[in-house]
Amino acid sequence: MKQRMRMATLWILFATAAHGGDLGGYWATWKAADAGESDGYGVKLALTEQGSDTRIELRGSFFADLARDTDTEELQVIPIELGTRFPIVQEDALTAYLGLGAGYYLMDFGARAVTDEFGYYGLFGLEFRLGKTLFLFGEIQYRVVEAHSDDEAFDLDGLGINAGVATKW
Repeated sequence: MKQRMRMATLWILFATAAHGGDLGGYWATWKAADAGESDGYGVKLALTEQGSDTRIELRGSFFADLARDTDTEELQVIPIELGTRFPIVQEDALTAYLGLGAGYYLMDFGARAVTDEFGYYGLFGLEFRLGKTLFLFGEIQYRVVEAHSDDEAFDLDGLGINAGVATKW
C-alpha cells in the first residue's frame, strides 16, 4: 500500500509539472515534540498558473529519522502535503507569504507497526528573486500530526525550517 501511494505521488508530480507554475527543491529540518529532530529534503510544485497571487502547492519531503531514544529503529516520515499559499507583502525582489494545508504522512518504523496519518500545517515564507525565473526561498513551517506505533503514540507536532531554490516558467 505504501509503495502504491509513493508511486501515485510521483505520477501526480510529473503530470502537474507540465501544467506550468514553479518547481522548487529544498533542505528541511523538523523538530517533533515527542520524537527527535531530523534533517531531510523535499520538493514543492505550484499547481496554479504563473502570475496567480494565491497558489495551490503540492509538497513532498523525506525525513530519515524522527525517533528519539531508539538505537535500532528509525522513524522515517514522508509528508505529502497540499496547501494554499498567499502573499502578504510583494516587492520587486521579495515576496513574504503565509500558507495553510493538510498532509498525508507516510511512516515506517522498522520492525514496529506504525500507521500512516493525516495532519495539517501552517507556514511563513520569504522568496527572493535572483533573476527572471530563479528564486531562493526560506520557510518556517509548523506541522500537527501524531504517529501511532504498537502500544504507544508519538506527538510529531513541531517546527521545521525549509530553505531552497525554485524556478518558475
